[in-house]
Formats: sequence, C-alpha cells, structure tokens
Amino acid sequence: MRKLRGTTAVVMLCGTLAAGDLPSRAAGDEKPAAPNGGVVVAAAPPSAARLPVFVPPKRGAPQTRVGGATRGTKTPGTPSLQALVPEDGGLTVEAQPVLYWYLSQETRGRIDVTIVDEASAVPVLETTIAGPLAPGVHPIRLADHQVSLAPGINYQWFVALVPDAQRRSNDVIAGGGIERVAPSEPLREKLAAAEAPSRSFLLAEAGIWYDALDAISRAIEVSPGDSEARSSRAALLEQVGLAEIARVEREAAASAAD
Repeated sequence: MRKLRGTTAVVMLCGTLAAGDLPSRAAGDEKPAAPNGGVVVAAAPPSAARLPVFVPPKRGAPQTRVGGATRGTKTPGTPSLQALVPEDGGLTVEAQPVLYWYLSQETRGRIDVTIVDEASAVPVLETTIAGPLAPGVHPIRLADHQVSLAPGINYQWFVALVPDAQRRSNDVIAGGGIERVAPSEPLREKLAAAEAPSRSFLLAEAGIWYDALDAISRAIEVSPGDSEARSSRAALLEQVGLAEIARVEREAAASAAD
C-alpha cells in the first residue's frame, strides 16, 4: 500500500470497501433499481412513521467501520471515538456531504481528519481540529474544506484523537466508508416537495445514510432541545449498531422533554 502522510497506520486498521450495487429495498419488499442507476423510494409518505427507518442498501460490502481502535495500548481515561456510519459504510447523494463522529468525553487533544480515495490510497483531505473539544456529536463539513466526492468512488474517512503528539501509539482512531451515488428521479421529486422534517424519513428509507443523519442533525443544531429530533437520531444510530451513542441521545431527548 502506498505510504500516506501520517495515515498509513490508520488505513491499515480499516477493511476494503468494495464497490457494490446501489441501494435496493429490504428482503421481502424489493423494488427494481431506477433506470439511471439511482435510488428508488417507496410510494408511501414518510410522515406516517413516528421515527425514521433506515433501509440498508444491498451492496455486499465488507465491514469498514472502525470504532475506538488504537495503535498501541489505550491509556485509561482516554475518550473513545466513534464514526456515525453503518458497519459496511454509507451512501450520500451530495458532492460535499457532512460526516459525523462522536466523542465520549471532553478532551484537550487534537483530532486529525483524513479522507482517502480507497482505490488509489491517496488522501483527498488531511486536516486537524484543535482541542479542547466537548463530548457529543461533531460534524465534518466537506464544503468547509473545498472537498467534493466523485460519484461511484469508495472513500474511507478517519478521525484520530491525538492525546500526546510525542506518543502517537496512544492515538484513538475511528472511521468508516462513504460513497456518492445518484438519486433516482422519484427521490429527487419527493425531496423537492418535502418539508424539512420529512427529508430524513425519505433519505433513510432510500438507504442514503449520511444525508438522512445530516437532515436530523441540522435540526438539532438549530434547536438543541428538540426532543423529537434527538429521538430520531437515536433511532437511526441504534439501527446501525451504535446503541451506546443512541442511549446518550435518548437521555438528551428525555432531558429536553422535561
């Protein structure tokens, strides 16, 4: 593998995100792919559901999510990290999506961010988020870094907590996969007509993980006390195996409702 600037050890921790098919429906409710290779959505309006339901696309991709891995022995008391993404990666229809990651507790250490084109092993983004950082969910907005993802390319992204720049073996690393796909015309039309609260339902049902999560997270940024939005984010996180973070979100939702 080509040596990357400070990212070789990170990339070695993650599996290969294989190129796969675009999203399809869950077993027992399959629908054909759109003619343009985009995403087909169900005709039923999402507003009937109380919480969004993520329908994973059938891609045949291996597990790529890395959560809280270290190059050496993790120092007691060091915060944990988690990339908010399904185990086998996630999809976006945006050229400049927002990636989300979770920090378990406050830290003064910095966060190194890397996005790698999986085919060429060339980084398309290497940047640093300076500490101190509060616990909770944090965004990485690709538009802020003038980075765009090419359609049909598998990317790996990583966040690495660096508690001690002189002892990089103590870094805590998390990451996952992302691929940009074309939305079907029905999805485009539904999103154009949908009000903001409904967009996350449509995107989740279509298997577009990153944009569904972003739609909910933006609502929380605007109104941190929105218990319904926090419950929706908790539901999505739990559906992809991030139960501990979902629990934290539900506790925040309960506090907001009091």
